[in-house]
Amino acid sequence: MGAPQAVALPQQQAAQQPAAATRELVKVYGSGEAAVRALDGVSVQFGRAQFTAIMGASVLASRR
Repeated sequence: MGAPQAVALPQQQAAQQPAAATRELVKVYGSGEAAVRALDGVSVQFGRAQFTAIMGASVLASRR
């Protein structure tokens, strides 16, 4: 008889899944030579019951 195996309960499996996730996200504003790649291959996941903040310059701040 082998060692006992750990079995994940449905609640544990749900807690291990991210609340939201994206892979290789791309966002381009404009086109041609004026195109600006705001996001280029961004992958991220957000865990359940966690606080996450994303910060960066605003569009208004970049136009001053």
